[in-house]
Amino acid sequence: MEKDITFISQLTKAQFELKVYIAALACDLQDVDDILQETNVYIWRKADTYDPSSIFSLPVKEAGHFLCNY
Repeated sequence: MEKDITFISQLTKAQFELKVYIAALACDLQDVDDILQETNVYIWRKADTYDPSSIFSLPVKEAGHFLCNY
């Protein structure tokens, strides 16, 4: 349960930074919110592999980068 709370907290904190990162990669700024939503879904599906001792923003940005280029 504590791991879930930590995951949700970290994902919530990462939203602004992730949106800025996606906006920098996106060819069309109108796609940023859609890509952010898809990135969040992707990350949520990977929640069971989350390691609370890791740096959260790195895998989040990797997911955003992957989805921007998909």
